[in-house]
Amino acid sequence: MAHTNKKNLKTARVIIAGMTCKSCEILIERKWKNIDGMESVHVNHARGYADLVYSKTPELSVLRNALGDTHYTITPWDGKSSSLPRNTHSFRNYAEAGGIMIILLSIYLIAKNFQLIPKLSIVDGMSYGFIFLIGLVAALSTCIAVAGGLLLAVTARYAEHHPDSKGLSTFKPVLYFNVGRLLSYTLFGGLIGVIGSALAPSQFLTGLITIAASIVMIIVGCRLLHIFPALDRCIPHAPKAVSHFFQEYGERHAKAAPFLLGGSTFFLPCGFTQSLQLYVLSRGNPAEGVITMFFFVLGTLPALLSLGALSSFVKGKAQHTFLKFAGSLLVLIGLFTVNSGFALTGISFPQVSLNTGGQSAPTSIPAARIENGKQIIDMTVDDLEYSVPHFTLKQGIPFEWRVDGRKASGCVQVLTVPGMNITQRLSGSDITTVAFTPSQTGTFAFRCPMGMTTRGASFTVTPS
Repeated sequence: MAHTNKKNLKTARVIIAGMTCKSCEILIERKWKNIDGMESVHVNHARGYADLVYSKTPELSVLRNALGDTHYTITPWDGKSSSLPRNTHSFRNYAEAGGIMIILLSIYLIAKNFQLIPKLSIVDGMSYGFIFLIGLVAALSTCIAVAGGLLLAVTARYAEHHPDSKGLSTFKPVLYFNVGRLLSYTLFGGLIGVIGSALAPSQFLTGLITIAASIVMIIVGCRLLHIFPALDRCIPHAPKAVSHFFQEYGERHAKAAPFLLGGSTFFLPCGFTQSLQLYVLSRGNPAEGVITMFFFVLGTLPALLSLGALSSFVKGKAQHTFLKFAGSLLVLIGLFTVNSGFALTGISFPQVSLNTGGQSAPTSIPAARIENGKQIIDMTVDDLEYSVPHFTLKQGIPFEWRVDGRKASGCVQVLTVPGMNITQRLSGSDITTVAFTPSQTGTFAFRCPMGMTTRGASFTVTPS
């Protein structure tokens, strides 16, 4: 190391291999500032070095031991700028990510085609045992994917900030996340029963929340995979003083962030959740709302706790493999759910769907028939498909949309028209009628909250 004297303080630069993001800088700076004689530490993860200012020369072994059992490698700098390493994102990382994503997509398509996930419909007068069963099924479906993705993101971030945590301490963020979900669902379930639909956020706000959550998942996934480093640089970072403040707060209140993030999943577009929210609205009983949402989220806990436990306790090569799969899954979930966010906001965006049986637009679009002065369309929902994905209406004439949703699957049990702010739970035992009078012309898309239904489904309102 090269040293210079300045008011009894010395400076040195060391090379650090293995850093991936700003969090690494904060983590290492906080660890090394506690070393005896250390005055200041400045870490640059992009260039792979740290500048130290100290009054007592720290040995490399002390620097290494301060970081605990981590993946960082510390070596002295030889004084040449050309020797500074740059974080590389090799072709192997991209190849591994692509291969894992293909495997995950294949597993999903096989499960879907062989109907390995059971179908349950939300009907009036359900028992709480049946609601618990719906929660179990929801946790295995794509409709709960956002919650699982956020949980993976939480545990990954916790592992970055606490690389030396061991045993049950690694499981803390999983517990806090699920406790937040449990309390949020029961509380808001009761409030929905009290004040009705006024509680629910608008579709546009829900869409923005979904887009933000999707972007976070994509970025965290890319970090775990060590691909597309530019994504991280595109996100503005707070000054390091602010980051250190929140890191200190997080260490004192480690449960806050996972708890609040888990609670926020109540507002994300899971079709099962929204179906039950509408079900509680229709019952108009706060006590029933509390118990209904409690048993539902209780049913989702086994799958989410298992996912969290796996991500918390795997170590070594198993951890490396798991993080690769977790990163790939986060990217896929993020890409999938960002489409849902755009769908809910009404922003025009190409629809991304894993629905392989999507129908294309017919050459001739049927018009609603007229009966007793009303426009009428009869539509059946079979699994994820609409039997009439395109039709036309006349402006100013009352319209009845008669939807048979008894065979609807998962989130498709909720029908939403973002452009008209319409959200309707489909009955699992009868025909559901959505009635309104179209007051403005244009083309309006309709879909389930997750955008998994017939691609491009829409109706057009023409002048009367």
